[in-house]
Amino acid sequence: MAQAAQANADSCTSNIGCFSVGDIVDVKGHGRASVIEPLEQLPDSPHFGRYLVRYHEDGTTYWCRPKLMRRMYPTDKRVLVARSTAAYRDALVHNVDRPDVCLEIGCHEGLTTNIISNRASFVTGVDTAAEVVVIARRRHPHLAFHQLDGLDVAATAALSPTGTYTRICIDISGKAPLELICQMIAVQRSAFPAASLIVKNEQLFDALLARQQPQLVQRHDPPFRGPEAHCNMHNNTNNNHGRQEHTHQAAAPPPLSLTRDEYMTCMRATARRSLQPQHRDAAGPSSGGDGGEGVAARGGTPSAEPPPTTATSSAATTSATTTPTPASDAPGEGGAEGEAEGGPAGCRLEVLLGEALLADCELFRHQSQPPRTRPHRRQSKGKDSAVAGEREISSLRPLS
Repeated sequence: MAQAAQANADSCTSNIGCFSVGDIVDVKGHGRASVIEPLEQLPDSPHFGRYLVRYHEDGTTYWCRPKLMRRMYPTDKRVLVARSTAAYRDALVHNVDRPDVCLEIGCHEGLTTNIISNRASFVTGVDTAAEVVVIARRRHPHLAFHQLDGLDVAATAALSPTGTYTRICIDISGKAPLELICQMIAVQRSAFPAASLIVKNEQLFDALLARQQPQLVQRHDPPFRGPEAHCNMHNNTNNNHGRQEHTHQAAAPPPLSLTRDEYMTCMRATARRSLQPQHRDAAGPSSGGDGGEGVAARGGTPSAEPPPTTATSSAATTSATTTPTPASDAPGEGGAEGEAEGGPAGCRLEVLLGEALLADCELFRHQSQPPRTRPHRRQSKGKDSAVAGEREISSLRPLS
């Protein structure tokens, strides 16, 4: 018994001041609570190595082991944006509490709705696809699912026991266009003024990241290609008369203090920028005729390349008449950089959401899964794995 108590204390002291009085925590299997007494450090105490917490649901108190407690970081902003499904579900865990009356728009087969139901007093899920609603009802018979459009706020309000919601969770495909997700946010904000929103969308996350912290997606120049690129990179370009070699010094990787989604956004941005010099080199000889003269003409003769104003105006005309460029491409192709420079992407967000709501948006930064800094190695399964193992064993056998 004493050894178990000592192990509890050691697990916390290894994490210097794991929790403080007033911290909001989630106790595994029991729900949300607040720390009301610091770590008990008297070896003779029956509660040695534990914290006293008060549960939010019924006000009861209990001495909990630190290894069962997880610090929560609820946001005070109106809109919380996550990029991936894992981050979206983490955001729900950090922010949904027992008094909440929740609506999930885009419930799909009901897995996330079920996660919400473990923490909220009421939740219902809606989806436009009839087949997934049927699956959700079959898998989670204790929950209510409806085939509805989330933009039909009168119908969704009728599903709530109070006629309104305190928290609305939106997952209408993480790759939904920026215009659609912003329209959904604006409609829910207007219909349910007191509700807080948790949104999963790649384009909105990337655009907000570029707007709030443009230095994250701009400072990795020359291009960053991952931890393995700490040596010089040589991009060879062949032209009509010779071979030109361009050497780029690899930049340092993004800081590990970033969340996993921010880390991946930086990597995508720098990977896209790394392709731009190659495109310019490939276009040089055709615009200047002779290979060497074409390369030189790009720097000194404006006529060797279309004027930047013409390209900009044509790009603007194209974006106005065709489908808008996805914001997930923004960090690499004018999105993140355009945000930082007040370009079209920044203007789109201001028009779609407005300055007041943009100031009330926050990126979710408390993912339980840290950024991966080592390339993932796929492992073969089944028969291939057995064959690979046999080959490895045979390679270790001494030659006869």
